[in-house]
Amino acid sequence: EALQAAQEAAALYRQLAQINPQAFLPDLAMSLNNLGVLFSELGRREEALQAAQEAVEIRRQLAQVNPQAFLPDLARSLGSYGSILLALERPAEAAEAFAEGARLLLPFARTLPQVFSGLLQALLGYYLRACQAAGQAPQPALLQEAAEILGGEVALLHPAVLQLALLLLGVVAVVRGDAGDEVKAQVQGALGAMKVHEDWRALATALERLLAGERDPQALTAGLEMDEVDQQALALTLAVVESDEGLQALVALAQAAVGKR
Repeated sequence: EALQAAQEAAALYRQLAQINPQAFLPDLAMSLNNLGVLFSELGRREEALQAAQEAVEIRRQLAQVNPQAFLPDLARSLGSYGSILLALERPAEAAEAFAEGARLLLPFARTLPQVFSGLLQALLGYYLRACQAAGQAPQPALLQEAAEILGGEVALLHPAVLQLALLLLGVVAVVRGDAGDEVKAQVQGALGAMKVHEDWRALATALERLLAGERDPQALTAGLEMDEVDQQALALTLAVVESDEGLQALVALAQAAVGKR
């Protein structure tokens, strides 16, 4: 019933928008965005993608005419579009959509953080997840600017990830061949200690696989129950292994962790 109602609403607003686009294109975009979400929940992801993509296109047009009014809506639609792309196992495209949405939202979150910081943080969380799935580094400039708005790097990620930043930096150094024997021993010791605790065992195992030479995100997490902290920590680590730019973002997190002690 909800899907039928959403389809009927989209069809109605499409007719009205043809008569008076200025008045009804925003409603058409909203109804298409809602329709895309419903299609996605039902597993009809190709139809969801089509609806979400059209919503993005309409809101992009509206934002060109009135950016102050419609850029936040465009950011929301890009988030929905990215989520569907991620479900379709197209993580690189999803990361691009999430990043664009976050960039568009930055000035609004800076001016009205109480209104837009939640959406910005959600977009960044999905962006990091998409980067992990695509095996690419997050954009340090985007993370840094968002961190300034949200109150520091800890606001972008689960607080526990910030506390792991020094260890993750050590793992990256070992994988990149930049670590001496002392750092290697410290990393191995820390991972061994983590595996004793059930809450950290999955992440420690994934990081050990990374140290052993595995790079495929699915293989790294195969058979492991990864929670939000595990996923975010692994996403950062995997993304920066072969990226100097991504390494800068992880170094910034490690420095923030030292500063908060």
